[in-house]
Amino acid sequence: MRLMKKIAFCPHCGNKTTQLLLYTHDFEEIITAFDEENGIDHEGSLPVQCYLTVCETCKNPLLYGKYHSSTEEDFQKSGLLWPKQKKLSGKVPQRIREYYEEAKRIKRIAPSSFAGQIRKCLEALCDARKIKKRKIS
Repeated sequence: MRLMKKIAFCPHCGNKTTQLLLYTHDFEEIITAFDEENGIDHEGSLPVQCYLTVCETCKNPLLYGKYHSSTEEDFQKSGLLWPKQKKLSGKVPQRIREYYEEAKRIKRIAPSSFAGQIRKCLEALCDARKIKKRKIS
């Protein structure tokens, strides 16, 4: 197998960095669909390929996957399966979500900047809740 790499965000270290492909695994995922008109289940399968990579910055593993894949282009377009990235609910105001997402990205690479970004989140939350402005110490 030819050495393949992709540049993507690593949730482990918070960097957008090169990830080296270590292993690929092909399998068939069984899909069941219910036909309401006839009242019966139909079963089929979809080819899936999983990609085990390692972040070249922090050396932690990542797992990607893609349906119907077999080419290097599919590896480049594959989606991250693990580790899961937690996202804030859509009910959280957009400004707070943006501050928080940036804070998560820089947590491990710039802890003091992370603290400042979390402070912005708290201030935005206070604004959204119309809490009287005071200095956050």
